Amino acid sequence: MPLLETIAQAPPWAFAAVFGALYFVISWFVGDVFPFSHYSAYAKTGRREEGAVLFVTADGEPAALDDYVDIAGIRPRSLHECRADTSLKWQVHEAVRYLENHSAEPDRAAGPVRLTIGYHKVFAREAGLEDEDVIAGEGTAWRRT
Repeated sequence: MPLLETIAQAPPWAFAAVFGALYFVISWFVGDVFPFSHYSAYAKTGRREEGAVLFVTADGEPAALDDYVDIAGIRPRSLHECRADTSLKWQVHEAVRYLENHSAEPDRAAGPVRLTIGYHKVFAREAGLEDEDVIAGEGTAWRRT
């Protein structure tokens, strides 16, 4: 019983130090075989073979969507219809909301800037990486002043 009493009185950091050292020693000899040592244990995306990143171009050059207003010709929901497998869904939701809030009024003249929005998809194949651009929408806009 004295051993249990001694253990019960030990500070919490002592347990962390002992178990941390134990983990280090075991992993040193056994190798990286523990299930929590692999990225796939933390994210379902670890086994994914494709991914996508949202992109915006203005007159063919990379651009920030929020630099433009009175956007015409791009349906906001078209970003969801592409079904791109992206880990950056928050950017897609923000872009949809921005397009909804900054769409041109029907009587507004077309903007001078050609705006394109879509996804740059990357696929992991046995032969290597392949990529393609999927256009979700094209339209016109005015540069924010």
